Amino acid sequence: MGFLQEIFLIPAKVIYVLCTGFMGMFGIQQLILVFWYWKSKQKRQIGLSAEEATNLPFVTVQLPVYNEPLVVERLLDAVLQLKYPLDKLEVQVLDDSTDQTTEIICQKINSVNNRFPIVHLIRKNRVGFKAGALQNGLSTARGDFVAIFDADFLPDAEFLIKAIPYFNQQDTAVVQSRWTHLNATKNMLTRLQAFGLDAHFTIEQNGRQAAGGFLNFNGTGGIWRKSAIREVGGWSDDTLTEDLDLSYRAQLKGWRVIYLDQLVCPGELPEGLSALRSQQYRWNKGGAQTAVKLLGSVLRSGIGLGKKWHAFFHLNSSAVFPAIWFAGLSGMVLLFAMQDVPNVQAEFGLWMFSGFLTVLIFYGVSAKVNREKIFPSVFLFLLFSLGLTWMNTKAVLSGWFGKKSEFVRTPKTGMNSSKVEASGLRLREMMPEIFFGLIFISSSIIGLLKQVYWMVPIHALTGLGLLMLVFYGARPLKN
Repeated sequence: MGFLQEIFLIPAKVIYVLCTGFMGMFGIQQLILVFWYWKSKQKRQIGLSAEEATNLPFVTVQLPVYNEPLVVERLLDAVLQLKYPLDKLEVQVLDDSTDQTTEIICQKINSVNNRFPIVHLIRKNRVGFKAGALQNGLSTARGDFVAIFDADFLPDAEFLIKAIPYFNQQDTAVVQSRWTHLNATKNMLTRLQAFGLDAHFTIEQNGRQAAGGFLNFNGTGGIWRKSAIREVGGWSDDTLTEDLDLSYRAQLKGWRVIYLDQLVCPGELPEGLSALRSQQYRWNKGGAQTAVKLLGSVLRSGIGLGKKWHAFFHLNSSAVFPAIWFAGLSGMVLLFAMQDVPNVQAEFGLWMFSGFLTVLIFYGVSAKVNREKIFPSVFLFLLFSLGLTWMNTKAVLSGWFGKKSEFVRTPKTGMNSSKVEASGLRLREMMPEIFFGLIFISSSIIGLLKQVYWMVPIHALTGLGLLMLVFYGARPLKN
């Protein structure tokens, strides 16, 4: 290889090593969380039963709603069943809707006939999106504690009375429940989403809590201490993940977040690819925005090095997607340009192997814990995640570079199959996935022919994942 060609390859080598190195370090962090998860199994929180709970505080339940005609009545029905003293309860419906959702809410409230303390708050604009609605409701909330449920979640009747006792420690800012899924078995996309979310709630949340790391409120299915929200400056709309942002600001001020694995709150998963991509884009861009906003404060704070380590990888979890993407692209350059195959294998093979191995172990443990079949679940979830890499990489880069965008809510269907099919993506909307899918598959074949085996997994799996999502997004999903 000539000198000029070697110089040309330096940027590709640097990008590849940095990206795969980050993937490997992130994988190590995930294994650390697995370790702490197993330790946490020995120490489970024991709260008060509903019968033991006394001197209950005043609670405001906030229901942020925006154009949710298919699910809002179901949500209100669930909230109206909450077992909590009515003289210590207030429900705020934070309604930013511009469609028939407002009328549905009004009809439901009228049917209650003043027998339930429910307030319908309608804003004239949608300033601040969900964060703005929550902050607006907070200004008139009478409760010392604020429970938040999104439109697609259905809290258990005893949710409040089970969670409130965990605020007996005065430094507790928020109590977060574990999500379960109303429609996990609806189709392949919901099964894979459920698998990934179960890994987050089972392994990551329990692991971070056991390790003493920062946790996050997940945006719904949790209760905040109102004074904690106010002390740290309230809800902010400068990121798309206002929940993660507020959680970190509170913990930097010394407040605690408690995760309750035994307290569950079921919600509806997106059943179509269009809704899923919208949700994933918001989550990953918001995570990147929050990292830009708060990572410096975390690293400069007086918390221990171990806590900073956990927080670094927590805030940068969305960075895995651009790391995978640019590792694949830079690897493609190396594949076509480098000729010394034995040295290439030794130089780069370990980086890629370590990254994949840690992912397989992490999700394999999650599958075992959540009683899933390890091989098909982990393999399909890996393809599913890699298939989202293009969209999520764009989201993360947008967040890093400060590009502004609206808070696009995840469309809810109320598990209505006809609504899911009607929202399917057109083929032309998925041309990038088709193009890059074929490119990655072709590169994996060339890698096999040139015997550069270290490059085959990332290219083959990314290509298959992209094309798998095209397959599910371009036609109606079947059960």
